[in-house]
Amino acid sequence: MCFLSAVEDDRTVDGDILQHGKAAGGQTAGGNLNACTVKDGIIIGQTGLGAVEDDLRVKGGAYGCMSGFGKSGESYFCSYRDPHLKSTLQVYQGIPAYLRGFEADEREMTKYIIGTISDMDTPLNPSAKGIRSLSAYMSHVTDAMIQKERDQVVDAQPEDIRALAALVEAVLAAESICVVGNAQKCKDDAEVLKELCNLFE
Repeated sequence: MCFLSAVEDDRTVDGDILQHGKAAGGQTAGGNLNACTVKDGIIIGQTGLGAVEDDLRVKGGAYGCMSGFGKSGESYFCSYRDPHLKSTLQVYQGIPAYLRGFEADEREMTKYIIGTISDMDTPLNPSAKGIRSLSAYMSHVTDAMIQKERDQVVDAQPEDIRALAALVEAVLAAESICVVGNAQKCKDDAEVLKELCNLFE
């Protein structure tokens, strides 16, 4: 589903859990997200979302959470099999503050960098290599561009992480929310949604 404008939507189904996300398109907030790269997104996932994972999973009971930041700016935060809605959205709101105050010594930064590189350069079988090569060709992504991202990751410093807070704020400010899940839970937090509808009607 594409989130390119302020849309707050809910699709209700039976079950006690929710799947929901908050997203922004590339032109959100005056195009500020266009500066976001895959490198930025992976590091945010390693640091920012990692910082709230306890709140979402251990304390909140969600099965999992993730984030994504694309080259063209399409970006999101989401959780799945999550028993909460409003409280999860409030957790996301705390990520920019965490990033602004981010500090890490050399050992910690090395761990984040290794984790990021391992996500960028995973072993691929011949089929996966072909798919990636075709995608890069169609997207006009060159080897030099990919190597530049690797170099940026290896050279990343705590101040680079702190600078990403503005990008996360732009995503959160978009107010594009979509939820699929339990009808009563959605009704309980209906003030954060503009529309409720039955997914199968």
